[in-house]
Amino acid sequence: MSTNNAETVIDRFRETLDAAANEHDVQVFLEQNPFLLTLGYRPQGGCVISQLPLGADFRADFAFVIGLNSGTFVHLVEIESPTLDMFTASGDFSAGYNHAFQQIQDWTQWCESNCDYLANTISDALGKRACWERLIPHFRLIAGR
Repeated sequence: MSTNNAETVIDRFRETLDAAANEHDVQVFLEQNPFLLTLGYRPQGGCVISQLPLGADFRADFAFVIGLNSGTFVHLVEIESPTLDMFTASGDFSAGYNHAFQQIQDWTQWCESNCDYLANTISDALGKRACWERLIPHFRLIAGR
């Protein structure tokens, strides 16, 4: 993608964030422009997976796999509303932020207990069997404006 096209998409993303009333608006935009999630990376299979199930209990808004010399990393992304207030008036994290952060903590525990299941789910979503010696989860929370 050329620099001008990328700048146009980034400008449209800012407009989306400014106008969005909920996380769904952001989810749709990022599904249409997944490269924004992977800037600086080259995902394996060249794709970003939308709505990756983590067993029966959880679902990552997005996921992508990056292979590096140091290992194979799966990035699991949680999107929250751009209207989410991150902090209270007293400077503490808000209840909304704490809830989102707890989701990431839950995913962390789930991934530690279900490494093989996670690898199989990602392989299925990519449409090819991959053999990872060790799949290392990384978590991203995109919340607020």
